[in-house]
Amino acid sequence: MPDIIDHELYFFKLINYRSGDRWLRNITFLLSFLKYSAILFVLFLCWCTCFFLFSEAIPFSKDGTILTTEPKTSSAIVNHFWDWISLHGWGPNPQVAISILIPSLSFSFLLIRLLEQSICYYGAEKQLSLIRKVFYQNEFLKSQQSLLNNSNPIFDVDKLIANTGELLLIYTSKIQPTIIAIIVFTTAGLIANTALYLVFSGLFFLILAIQAILALKFRTLLQEQETSFRVESTLFLKLYNAMSFSKAFGLSHIWLEKLSLASYNHLKTKLKINFFFNLKQYLGYFCFILCLGIFLLLSEIFISFKIANAPDLFVSGTIAFLTAFYSKFLIDCKTTMIENYPSTTDLFKKLEDKSGFSQNDNGSLIFPVFKTIHLDSISINNNLNDTLIKDLTLNIEKNSRIGFAGLQKEQRTAMGLLLSCSLTPDMGELRFDNTNARSLNINLIPKEITFVSERFKIMPDSFKNIICNYTQTPDWPRMLDAAKNTNIHTKLLAHPNCYELFYDPDNNSFDSVFQYLLGITRSVYLGAKTLILEEPIIIDPTQNQDMINSVYEKTLTGKTIVFLGGCEATLSSCDKIYLFENKRVIASGTHKALSQDYPGYYLVKNQ
Repeated sequence: MPDIIDHELYFFKLINYRSGDRWLRNITFLLSFLKYSAILFVLFLCWCTCFFLFSEAIPFSKDGTILTTEPKTSSAIVNHFWDWISLHGWGPNPQVAISILIPSLSFSFLLIRLLEQSICYYGAEKQLSLIRKVFYQNEFLKSQQSLLNNSNPIFDVDKLIANTGELLLIYTSKIQPTIIAIIVFTTAGLIANTALYLVFSGLFFLILAIQAILALKFRTLLQEQETSFRVESTLFLKLYNAMSFSKAFGLSHIWLEKLSLASYNHLKTKLKINFFFNLKQYLGYFCFILCLGIFLLLSEIFISFKIANAPDLFVSGTIAFLTAFYSKFLIDCKTTMIENYPSTTDLFKKLEDKSGFSQNDNGSLIFPVFKTIHLDSISINNNLNDTLIKDLTLNIEKNSRIGFAGLQKEQRTAMGLLLSCSLTPDMGELRFDNTNARSLNINLIPKEITFVSERFKIMPDSFKNIICNYTQTPDWPRMLDAAKNTNIHTKLLAHPNCYELFYDPDNNSFDSVFQYLLGITRSVYLGAKTLILEEPIIIDPTQNQDMINSVYEKTLTGKTIVFLGGCEATLSSCDKIYLFENKRVIASGTHKALSQDYPGYYLVKNQ
């Protein structure tokens, strides 16, 4: 029970996330009242018809005299009504009026019901769209990728949203109108004839209660048979698979006998499932026929002993049955909602635990706001106020192994600063298509770019061998301490024009290896699948191929690599190289093509 209460609280919390269109709810209530009023008026006209069929009295005044004048009898209401409608010059003959009014009001009931259901569906979908925004808005998907990881793919979220939508629709289009119907019919029954209404209601509620108990029993039996069916289906499949192996050992007749027995049991289970399903479906019809039979039997007894007249029996019995029917329908809707409550709870827990959105007093949702450096279709734009990078733009295609040549050192510095800022929390954003680079799904290509919020953390055991591949005499303690203790992002932002701060002017090897170390750290330690780095340029040329083999093919296998400058051996293996001039890309192509077609194309040579 505590779980159900918890689920229900979450559902009514969802109800509170309403849009400002309160008129939808008011119109729904109005149409519900009109719908049930139309039903009651049709019943009233049918009740009047009973006077023509079962009573010798004509149900309207004759020669100015009302046939039934007792104010407390239900037939007096009929007489007064026909006395009003049959005044001179007002309305048609009563028989003609009934023939016109009953079909007209029945059609009106259907039309009103159609409008009510359409508005309820519109209101539920409009309300549900608030939740959909949380999942499908670009800003949300870019920042809350945890919803899509591992066991929570997007189709699971779709299923939760669909189940929540069904709950909203049940609540607005079924439960609320049903409560109104019960109130209206109960009031009408008590006013028409209290004693008859209570007698018939008690009997009908008893029959419907028995139906509910039997339906629950049939549902349990149906679930048991479905479980057996799944087990038998698995056994059936295993037997089929065993047939091919048993033939080689001369045992196929044994497995064939088992298969025949399993097939017979399988058929019996399917027949039981079909029987219980049909029995559960037709139980309602049996219940309706039983209610009708009891109503006719009691009506005959009451009329024979002159306990009540036919019109009173008709209206009291009909209203009592409608009250019992809608009460049973309300219980069924509540049961369905209780079964589906966990979906809404799971949905809200995903939202509240991981999205960080909040709710205004009026029920509207507040989404987090993010600063962005846009990268549309993998293009870099920036909004940082710095002369080095304010005009720098770049477009990169997916799935490319790319090198950058023709970049001056200042441009490479600007690019590094821009990319660094885009990977820094609260400073910007790097987007591949419409997805945040920090939140790329593992199934997307390029697969992932990750970031460090505070400091780069370097594990000596993991990197010692990598560093030793690139320099004969690495200044290991100095590089390690610098990488451990330097908050690289804060330094870049604090000294945007002093990128040399991180290089040792007396040690060119440190310049290159330290920069490369940062890139390797992004890739290896953080598990990134897309790597943006500046390759060391002070390397023994004889070691170039060893470097590619040892790192690119082992450590960086399957990664999309973007080089900010590089040696000829590396650039020659790139799918595409971008040629910059005045901070603009003027050409792109392979290393060989650019060397032939553009005299201004050059490489950073080894020194």
